[in-house]
Amino acid sequence: MAEITIRIAAYGSRPQDFFREGWNVFDFVVIGAVFVPGLRENATLLRVIRLLRVVRLVSVLPDLRVLIRGMLKALPPIGSMGVLAFLLIYVYGMVGWIMFGDEIPEQWGDIGQAMLTLFTVLTLEGWNDVLREGMEVHPWSWVYFVSFVLIASLLLINILIAVIINATEDAREVQHREDLDQRIREASEAGGEAGERAETARRVQDLKRAVEELEERLRV
Repeated sequence: MAEITIRIAAYGSRPQDFFREGWNVFDFVVIGAVFVPGLRENATLLRVIRLLRVVRLVSVLPDLRVLIRGMLKALPPIGSMGVLAFLLIYVYGMVGWIMFGDEIPEQWGDIGQAMLTLFTVLTLEGWNDVLREGMEVHPWSWVYFVSFVLIASLLLINILIAVIINATEDAREVQHREDLDQRIREASEAGGEAGERAETARRVQDLKRAVEELEERLRV
């Protein structure tokens, strides 16, 4: 609590400005929870609440903030890829059930077990054993397994990596724009020659954004 008191006192005659920043409010709520009846007696819950302060690392480390933002931006395309991977495993699972269901029932006895076996193959964990057992039933079944590995394990995973990299780059660009806007805002408030440079930089930034929006429209 002494930490919060010192930080509020640092604002001098305007202590209310302390609560204008979200992370300050977050710290105040987390630390203030210690004095709430019913919470201070619950040591486990109190420890969990205090651990939430680790979330502040997101604001302290810019690279971590970019990474988390990139992960969030990648969620929609990753969800679409998850649906595609499920359909692929379902189709191959149906074929595998028909091919090996009678001979290898412990792995291909039903569609669910077949899909689980293919998910194991997708991780490339012991897939050569599955291949060998399948070829004992149908010698040409290597075509089935190799095609699945190439499409699912290699192609989909590489596409997933590309999606994450692209989302991270977009997040990095957004973070760069926000930092630039913050510097321009601070320079504008300073006034004088720095303010004029800030105004020029703002116009250049607006022009750049207009060009990017035009490029996006032309792609569509």
